[in-house]
This record gives sequence, C-alpha cells and structure tokens, in this order.
Amino acid sequence: MHCIAGRIGTTSLVNAAHCEEYLEEILSEFRLHLTGPNGSIVLDSMDFTLESWTTPEWTDGNRILQLQMAARLDDEPLQVSLLYEASAGASAIRKGLIVEPGAPHGWILERVDLEMMKLKELVEGVTPAQRFRRPEEGSYDDSPIIPEVDVFDSSRRMVFGDHSKSVLSYWGYNEGLFVFVESEQGEEWFDRPVGLVLSQKMHDFIADGVSVGPALIGGYVGLAEVGFNRYRDAVARYWQDAEVLEKRPLLSEARDGGFPENHTPDMVAPIEYLRIPLIPDVNTRRRIYELAWDRPFSAVLDEVVESAESAREPDPREIAFKARFADYFGSYRHVLGFPDGVNIDGWAYFRDEAGLLILVNPGDSAQATTLPLSEASLELGGEGTVEIDDWSSLEQGETMGKADPADPPELVLAPGEIKIIGINLRAK
Repeated sequence: MHCIAGRIGTTSLVNAAHCEEYLEEILSEFRLHLTGPNGSIVLDSMDFTLESWTTPEWTDGNRILQLQMAARLDDEPLQVSLLYEASAGASAIRKGLIVEPGAPHGWILERVDLEMMKLKELVEGVTPAQRFRRPEEGSYDDSPIIPEVDVFDSSRRMVFGDHSKSVLSYWGYNEGLFVFVESEQGEEWFDRPVGLVLSQKMHDFIADGVSVGPALIGGYVGLAEVGFNRYRDAVARYWQDAEVLEKRPLLSEARDGGFPENHTPDMVAPIEYLRIPLIPDVNTRRRIYELAWDRPFSAVLDEVVESAESAREPDPREIAFKARFADYFGSYRHVLGFPDGVNIDGWAYFRDEAGLLILVNPGDSAQATTLPLSEASLELGGEGTVEIDDWSSLEQGETMGKADPADPPELVLAPGEIKIIGINLRAK
C-alpha cells in the first residue's frame, strides 16, 4: 500500500506462487453509500485522510494493521478504521471497515464497497459450465432451473472469460484468486471491462458505529477446481463460526426460505445426507454436480432432498457407513465428467488427502476408467503413493495396494456396477 498526501491506496496484488502482478489499477480503496437528511451521497476513500495507524496484533501467527481515517459529513467529522489481517498458513487476506461511533446523526449506511480494482487483462473470470437450460438469461442464483439438461461435452467443466462471482484465473500460470465477503449481504463480482468489486449491502444508522465485512481475497495454486475448493472452504468456515451462528436467531428460518446470495452454511457430516441414497439417481447426481461448485455441500443437500425421487428413509447399512466416515461427508469434490447417464461418472468425499471415491457405471455394458486420483479437486499432486481399498461392501475395506496419483490404475465396472474406493483410510 501507499499513502500520498494522506490518501491511501493499494499498489500491488500478487499470488506468491509466481509473484505475477494482478492489479492494473485501484479504482477505490473503499466507498461508502449513504442516505441522510440532505439526500444521498457517496464518499470515496479519496475523501478520507489518514490520521494514524496501529498494529492491534503483530505476531508470527497473526498480523493486523489498522488505519484510522477521517472525512467530513454535514460539516461534522466522520471517522473510520480500515483493518487488514493476515494469518500464518492462511490462503487469504481479510479486509474490514469500521465506522466509528460519534458519526453524524440521521445518516444511514446503505452499502460499502470494500474493494474496487481493475485487474490485468490476463486475469480471467471462471464460472462452472451451466448444464441446466434456463428459460431466460440471468444470474446463476436468479435463474429458475427447468428439467432440460445439456450433457453435450460432459468433460467440460469451466468457462473462462470476462465474468465471475468467486474464482479468477491468471492465464497461463496455473494459479488464481478467490474472493468472498463474510456477510449474509455480501456481494462479489468480477467483470473484466469494469473490475473486481467486493461489497456489502446494509441499512444501518452510523451514529452508534457500524462494522463491515471483512472481505477476503485469497490465492490458490493449480487448476480452477482448487480455487473453488478454497472458496467453498471460506464460505463454510464463515458459517461454522459459533459467534456467527449465535448472532443469527433466524438461521432456521433462513434455511427454510433460502440464504441471501450464495452464502450458505456447511457442517461436517450434515444430517441432510442421511436422507438421500449413498448412490443417488442420475438426475440427483446431476443436480449435485451443478450446484456443488460454489456452494457448501449441506446447502446443496438442502435443495436435493426436496426432490421426491431423492429423499427417502435411510438404509441402516448406509447410516453405519456414513457414521464411520462422517468426517468426510461434508466435503464433496468433483471428479470425472458431468453425469450423462451413459459413461462412468463419479464424485468424492475428500479432505486432507483422504476420503472416498465413488464411481458409477450407468450404462448397459462394461466400461473401463482410470481411477481419478489425479483430479485437481483432490489435491493429491505431491510425490509418493496413496493407499487404496475397495469399500463397495460398505462393511470392510478390501486392500487394493498402493497407487501413484500420477499413474493411477484402471478399473473395469460391469453394467450398473458401483465402486466405492477408500483413499488413505486404512486407519479408519
């Protein structure tokens, strides 16, 4: 960052993997949208002057920089604090804003833009390929889904271009960014001609003070699937925070009526998974595949269990199996292509380089597939081998030996056969 004549601004944004510059131009360090007695006004970061700075915490494990800034509103002082936080081992930097108590009375904060930046032309937006046809154009969350499904080119997962809501990729470098605003009213969007904007909608009087955000900008290394892993993890961590849940007495009502934006809670081994078969029908698999890119798994299950063909009384053997591996069933990972009802499809419940791979042959003839250990979403890219076992019986794993993710073995599945393969689960 820099400070010139009391005005602050970000000067650089890089992913440490290759240290390539992402930032083309900072449009505004922050922006306040206010409504008051004299109408509406927008205060830009350039309207504020830096007065002082502190480091409330500065350790090897966590560092916080707090900038105290001031402007004039109705010819009265308006003081804000801008906070930046970086934690050791974390993949994201957090940025929040506080409107300090004592602000002019009668003014309402309607929205805060926590980040507004134009990125380099080589930075692309990443969105999951849309499989369910919609009757009209619109955003992913606003567009109703109808039963028509496009299974053409089922191996294509991502669309790279000018737009995104959560994940960005730096062309040619196998790395990128993910973004998220920790608020029920958070909004994130990237439009390449305009830039990256991270905002929070509000309707709060500022006189007694207001806290905003924080917003996260994080980095990832690998294919875009890794970026979506990091984004979903950030959303899940936010909603798992006990303090966050305690502050939301209407959480159960929100679960019934749908969550604001795309920010939905996740839990380890959510109870909803007991209400769908371990191996759902192909239409339910399609819905899960479509929804699970940018939503935590329990939020996806909230939707699919409403389908009459997927919800049912759980099988006792499946309950015991899911209880045994409960730590993994909250973490869905994409593998293979979109379920087309013809070729082998599959998915994984995976975390910390261990979990379950489930493969299904929906066809009427035997098919071969390579065990998808090299899938980017599993993040098994390190050197060495993994232990694999066949858990298709749901009762005991049959040892299959060790496998190299860079050179995985081939499996042949009979018509209609289902394989459940454990990865590094022998201690379970």
